Amino acid sequence: MKKSLNILLVHNFYQNSGGEDSVFFNEYNMLMNAGHNVIKYTEDNSDIKKMNIFKKLFLPFTMIYSFKTKRNIKKIIKENNIDIIHVHNILNLISPSIFYIAKKMNIPIVQTIHNFRYLCPNGLFYHDSHICEECPNKGLKCSIKYNCYRESKLQTIINVLMLKIHRKTKIYKSVNFIFLTEFNKDKFTQYNKSLNIFDTNKFYVKPNFITSKDQHNNFLFLEKKNQYIYVGRTEKEKGIFDLVKIWENVADAKLIICGSGSLDNQIKKLIQEKHLNVEHKGFMPHEKVFEEISQSIALIFPSTCYEGFPMTLIESLNMNIPVIARNIGNASSIVNKESGLLYDTEKEFIEIINKGKIKGIKPQINKLYLEKDNYLELENIYKNIMEEKK
Repeated sequence: MKKSLNILLVHNFYQNSGGEDSVFFNEYNMLMNAGHNVIKYTEDNSDIKKMNIFKKLFLPFTMIYSFKTKRNIKKIIKENNIDIIHVHNILNLISPSIFYIAKKMNIPIVQTIHNFRYLCPNGLFYHDSHICEECPNKGLKCSIKYNCYRESKLQTIINVLMLKIHRKTKIYKSVNFIFLTEFNKDKFTQYNKSLNIFDTNKFYVKPNFITSKDQHNNFLFLEKKNQYIYVGRTEKEKGIFDLVKIWENVADAKLIICGSGSLDNQIKKLIQEKHLNVEHKGFMPHEKVFEEISQSIALIFPSTCYEGFPMTLIESLNMNIPVIARNIGNASSIVNKESGLLYDTEKEFIEIINKGKIKGIKPQINKLYLEKDNYLELENIYKNIMEEKK
């Protein structure tokens, strides 16, 4: 593989900025710093609000196949002698049309998978407050029954139609996929046995990473307090309300909550009614959150859904703070006996806290979560993909 590649990095920004957007920028900077020529191609879903009525009416067809994307990508490939295309999100404006143009022009293409959308239209394997895998087991019609995508039957139907069309053409078999954890890769591999959508020989695993500038070494020597911390949105699927409810069974430690969401008022009311040793600090700037984490005994991750790749976990481990996580989904791929403890029941969790089981653990962070080793892994993936394409 030549030293400097011409890389086309593609991403469709969400209306509300999130983790995938950060990963896109971090990966762009990492590749540029390594000396590659990186061309960005992006769309932004916030532009949908500015569209005229005609474009909005045509949007469902754009989601399925964007001719604009086809034209633009074809032009960029020709003008920049692109060696490889690396895609993140393609919904709603980029569309799978990028896969077809890459195949036609014989350009290797890889997509980082941040969710389960190719198997489940809402991307989460989560419905009605519990894990749901009906779509890959019983068919995509299940998502229409439950209005899974944004609680809209119409939008769910469009997503189902998009998936069905592109499954039929077998286009996903021409695409390489990077999964953030072994758990995600295993889920896709498991269901591909019956669905036959992907080429599992083109599956890779590479986690997200902490950038060199975000190593947080300045927090390593802060004095520990008798507190545990939760960082994240206060939503039902995050398990935070149940965590607060059982905190009355904790002997003397304090729980700090950094984050906000739809359950804020319910949580504050519960804290007052039960006189719990819990402080709900709400949304806080990143630096303040890191300071709180570094002074805590452990980070608690009680999520009841599979999650994508929770950056909070590796940020905590990077500050030598262990993690106590519910034994479900991607948390179980990240947290092990070297980095924290997993629990299955509330009884197990309370025992971990009250018996101080976490205190003896000195976290070891996987080097792939750090920028230098993460880049080497991505470089190796690119090399394999390009050699396979020859």
